[in-house]
Amino acid sequence: GKLPEPAIRLYTRQILKGLIYLHERGIVHCDLKSQNVLVEENGVISKIADMGCAKPVDKLEFSGTPAFMAPEVARGEEQRFPADMWALGCTVIEMMTGSNPWPELNGVVPAMYKIGFSGESPEIPGWISEKAKDFLMNCLKKDPKQRWTVEELLKHPFLDHDEESQSSDCLNSSSPSNVLDQRFWDSCEASENHSISMDHEDPFADYNDSWDSLADRIEQLAGDEFSSVPDWDTVDDV
Repeated sequence: GKLPEPAIRLYTRQILKGLIYLHERGIVHCDLKSQNVLVEENGVISKIADMGCAKPVDKLEFSGTPAFMAPEVARGEEQRFPADMWALGCTVIEMMTGSNPWPELNGVVPAMYKIGFSGESPEIPGWISEKAKDFLMNCLKKDPKQRWTVEELLKHPFLDHDEESQSSDCLNSSSPSNVLDQRFWDSCEASENHSISMDHEDPFADYNDSWDSLADRIEQLAGDEFSSVPDWDTVDDV
């Protein structure tokens, strides 16, 4: 379910510290989401898990979970450090709402189209603080060159150290294996050479021929390993 904002602030700061470690070593995580953020028994220390999709920043390969993919990844352009920042924004929204950052989408291919080509971003909850809203807007800038870096986000007022003690006070109960103890949309690796077999109807079939290659590209990225329907009832063992 939803987490209180002080807890989200604490977890987000710790996730960013983990991302700094990776990015300084030239590694993109590629599959950041709540399911891949582990919490110790005291509920205070969060760690990034599941490095199965991680890659060197310059490697031409695309992987991850569709609901957390940045627009440039959905379009098959690049997957560099800014893609992790977009995924962080989606993860924070997931922690705030307890649900998919794109709750209106049920299929992989329509989701990839919307994320990659609609110009829209996940909806930012209206009830959160102004600092939290501004933090998310800087994570979810559609142009990866304008998206804030790990270092910039760590200095954002939303993550002020003065509020960290308050964050710790709300985490004295037993914690789940990950920050939400739930999952949706399985992750999957998708490379340039990944063969696919899709029977989804193309939602842009009436558009001009220039969309054909884009549809092929998105279906190749999606592949047949993705789950098309969110699974709210099952938690994978970590």
